[in-house]
Order: sequence, then C-alpha cells, then structure tokens
Amino acid sequence: MEKRLITAEDTIYDIVSRYPEIKKRLLELSPRYERLNNPVLFETVARFTTVQKAAQMVGIYLREMLYQLNDAIGLGEEYLQREKETNSPGIVLTTEQNTPPPSWWKRKETSPIMDVRDIPHPFNEIPSKASSLKKGEVLFVMQNFVPFPLLSYLASQGFESYYEKQENWYLIGFYRKEENNA
Repeated sequence: MEKRLITAEDTIYDIVSRYPEIKKRLLELSPRYERLNNPVLFETVARFTTVQKAAQMVGIYLREMLYQLNDAIGLGEEYLQREKETNSPGIVLTTEQNTPPPSWWKRKETSPIMDVRDIPHPFNEIPSKASSLKKGEVLFVMQNFVPFPLLSYLASQGFESYYEKQENWYLIGFYRKEENNA
C-alpha cells in the first residue's frame, strides 16, 4: 500500500487502521491517547475524531502533530517540504541560507540555550517557554532538525526566527518582536 501524507481532516481511526505504527507515536505524544487501547472507544470515538480535534484535545499545535504522525510513517521530510512550499503569506521564515543573521542573533553568545535534542517530543515546552518572553527577548534552542511548523506557528505569535546548522544539530533563535498580550 502506498503511503500518503496525513492531513488534519483524517480521522484517528483511519490513520491508526492504515498505519498501526502511528498508535505508538500518539501514545508518546500524550498519555491521554491511552484511550486508543480501549476497543470500544477506538471503534466509536476514534472514527469521528479528526487529527485536528485530537491535537486540540491534548493541547498540541496542529502542525507539530501532523509532522509527528507523518514522521511515524516515514513521510516527515515530505510533510516539512510541503509546509515550506505552502507557508502562509505574510509569515516569513528567516533562514541562514538566504539572509545574513539578524542583529539579535549575536546574543547567542551570552543567552541561555534550551537543549531539546534528547527530548522525544518537546513541542509543548518550546512554545510555552517562548510565550513567557517579553518584546525584544530571545529564546535559543538546540535541536537535531529545523522544526519548520513550529517556526511558522511562532511567527504567527509575533516571533522572528533564524537558525544555523552546527555540526550535526541546529541552533534556532526565536526573537519576540511583538508585545506578549497574554
């Protein structure tokens, strides 16, 4: 069977039935997905629960959820590529490939760095930490890959981002350019 990208509209029942390996990833993302082990709930609730609704239920950013599910079936890179190609107009992802570092990037030498390389799914921790920043503050993160959906999400929350490849990991900076209204 040919694999296809998982979308926000797919139901949990359909994707777990089609790709049983996804169940393990869901359980890693949140203990609340333990309910998938209950055959009655799986046969009823999971049939009507979309990926988008499942992400909302446990507070996971939808694009991160989609990346994780697609990654579980070996399509994570394809998903990221599609996200980059269809990135929302008005959201600019600054990268080291096409622009010089922004002025705030030099703060990496004196700022604390959050290392999430050994955390299996840090996608709740990074936005949570970033949301506590005030205008003009920077969060630096060490990660094994560039989390493009997270960059896009934080851009929508008033952050500018920039990253550089190091030896076998990435240093990613998130600069709050707008006031936190929370």
